[in-house]
Amino acid sequence: MFKEAIITIIMFIILFFFLRLLLLKKRQAFQIVSLTLLLGSLLLNLCYNLKNLFPDFVLDETVPLGDCSGNLFLYKPDSQYPSQILFPILQNRTVLVDSSSDFYDLFLNTFSGQIQPIIISPADKEAVTSCRDSFSYQSTLHLVTLMNYAFPDNPISDGDPLVYIRTDTLTGADTLVAVIDENFNLYLMSESDFYQITQPDADTGR
Repeated sequence: MFKEAIITIIMFIILFFFLRLLLLKKRQAFQIVSLTLLLGSLLLNLCYNLKNLFPDFVLDETVPLGDCSGNLFLYKPDSQYPSQILFPILQNRTVLVDSSSDFYDLFLNTFSGQIQPIIISPADKEAVTSCRDSFSYQSTLHLVTLMNYAFPDNPISDGDPLVYIRTDTLTGADTLVAVIDENFNLYLMSESDFYQITQPDADTGR
């Protein structure tokens, strides 16, 4: 690395004197060369960033931070913080939030299109939580700790809560339902999924 630094310094010194000589003797040539070097540097920098930063953002060469593919710019399946998938899911969507708990209200209101509180009966909440294994996405919700400014005083003493998401039916859904259980676990699904779970025999027309 020391050798590369010395070579770089020498190249910059040579370039400096070369450009200085051009400036003194051939100003027009100096302007052309300077502009060419500037554009070339910008192009090389752009190519480097595209090659090394996209599609993956990596921290310390080991921890992936994001992926720009599939419109999940802040999410990658093997990320250290997989619950980042919430950001693209919430974006521009309305979230109907379980009014029995306001723990996620600020977070959801900040990153979704808007939130609307709804009353969810204990029976409906039980129906959702009892089928948690059918939710296609499950992970620890590290965001509660990482973004404590987006949550009220944390009442959770035993680790981070979990997030359960029904990702397979989110396509085309502009309204989501957020259910929170007594352990502050978050269940997120489309509105139609919620009614299919809680009213399986009813024709909701949704």
